Amino acid sequence: MSAVFALSSVGFSYREGAALDGIDLTVAAGERVALMGPNGSGKSTLLRLLCGLAFATAGEVRAFGAPLTEARLTQVAENTAFRRRVGLVFQSPDVQLFNPTVLDEIAFGPLQLGWSRAQVLAAVDAMLDRFGLGALRHRAPHRLSGGEKKKVALASVLVTEPEVLLLDEPTAALDPRSRDDLLELLSGELVRGRTVITATHEMDSVAEIAARAVVIAGGRIAADAPVAEVLADAALLQRVGLIRGAGRRLEA
Repeated sequence: MSAVFALSSVGFSYREGAALDGIDLTVAAGERVALMGPNGSGKSTLLRLLCGLAFATAGEVRAFGAPLTEARLTQVAENTAFRRRVGLVFQSPDVQLFNPTVLDEIAFGPLQLGWSRAQVLAAVDAMLDRFGLGALRHRAPHRLSGGEKKKVALASVLVTEPEVLLLDEPTAALDPRSRDDLLELLSGELVRGRTVITATHEMDSVAEIAARAVVIAGGRIAADAPVAEVLADAALLQRVGLIRGAGRRLEA
């Protein structure tokens, strides 16, 4: 399989200090990868590098065989092509949703890509139906429940059919029913055939949405193995801060 992302000795620093240090990682097309680690481990920062919202301060990030740099994405054609292929769903939908209605929210991406009115309306209707949001099409996003907001955020990204889906803590702050509904979507036909990279510290759900786990601790990769193998390694999970003693999960 061809590599969608290839990272070599990648580092990233904020003013407060290094968030990532020496990351070597390759993700093949069609893989389902979980970025596991406690809060503050660098998972969200890594997602931002993969979607071109931030850029490595050391090393190299390559996407689809080409360097993923700020200079590359300042070129309109390159930026548009990349945004067609990679979509990010933020941890908080309130950060992502800004349009006056659910319909407008889902239509925003296709409109920015220059789709025709007929194409946009057909795609929006398909997403509303797929996510069970038809009755909410004219509702303001800020008036939705947490689970509904998550669905709208996901639909607004998937409507453009990206090859790569990046998810930042997709089940965070959801009630059990909304969490189960979202996990069903993320483990089914909706994402089949796509490359899906999910940042999470919720180990109870990781096996449903990923086959490979990359554990990040202190900005470095502590493990890279099949999900089942990582979940069975209590010593590793305790060492990186994902569980306390005796296998107890940390509070979110």
